[in-house]
Amino acid sequence: MENILNKIANIQLQISNELSPEQTELLEKYWEFDEDFKLINQPSKLRIAVGISQKDLNDLVLEYSTMSFYLLCSDCNSMEIQHPKSQTQFRLYTSKIRKSSYRFKCSHCHTLFQEKHEQEKLHQEELRKERLKEKIRDSNTAIDKKVWLNLSGFENGVLKHA
Repeated sequence: MENILNKIANIQLQISNELSPEQTELLEKYWEFDEDFKLINQPSKLRIAVGISQKDLNDLVLEYSTMSFYLLCSDCNSMEIQHPKSQTQFRLYTSKIRKSSYRFKCSHCHTLFQEKHEQEKLHQEELRKERLKEKIRDSNTAIDKKVWLNLSGFENGVLKHA
């Protein structure tokens, strides 16, 4: 497992000042994580402990808290900000960057990659069309020159059964 600290930076939790101390504490617990960036508290246990519905907890998280952090792009070494809206999204980011095979691409590099991939697909399609045109030209040339008249007996037999 690769060190996640090399890939993530400036983790910030912002909670609205409009909340009661209990709501602020609930949001702090909701977003609390350990030194390995694993979330500590499950939303279901938190909401049961304070007696609110899942919808109310979701609304509270979305409206009054903002989690943000920067991820290191493996292509250009720039940092790009991420804003997970839930624990699920936070876990998705952190679980991916824990894997040594995962390479985060910033939006700029991701766009460049997609454009390059699209250009490669177009190039391959052009090559395929050119090869098809070449086969058609070769076939037409063979017909024009009546090449079948110069075939050996074996080749003639194969051609008849094709």
